[in-house]
Amino acid sequence: NLISTDNTTQILFKSILDTIRLNPLDIHTLTKSKWIFTPFENCSNTYQFEGNGNGTHYNCEMDWKNDIKFKILKDTLFVEEFDLPTEDNPDHKTIKIREDKYIYNGKSLILIGAKLFNMVGNSWTPEIEIIIEYKNQ
Repeated sequence: NLISTDNTTQILFKSILDTIRLNPLDIHTLTKSKWIFTPFENCSNTYQFEGNGNGTHYNCEMDWKNDIKFKILKDTLFVEEFDLPTEDNPDHKTIKIREDKYIYNGKSLILIGAKLFNMVGNSWTPEIEIIIEYKNQ
């Protein structure tokens, strides 16, 4: 079950916010940087940020690379990820597939919010039971 039905994800995100000391995050911290999360051995997901609010996300489990758009509001990083689905997409339209929120603790980006989107734009919260932390490389 990939959809959080019992608020497990929201409880995890709240507990993270209660225990993490936030550091200021600005565009200079992200510009031309690469951030890595290793969900398991020999598999690393990466974010690469450009200074213009664009970048890429590589997912090692799915072996795909997608474009991202990002912005910083106060102490929160918002990342939107886009994909070009090959099935049921005769117009070859790029769609938003996820929207994540991160905070910065001085060395890592820590996920505090997530939404997934389907082809028609409906969203849901995925089930997340571990802390997802991208470390700066």
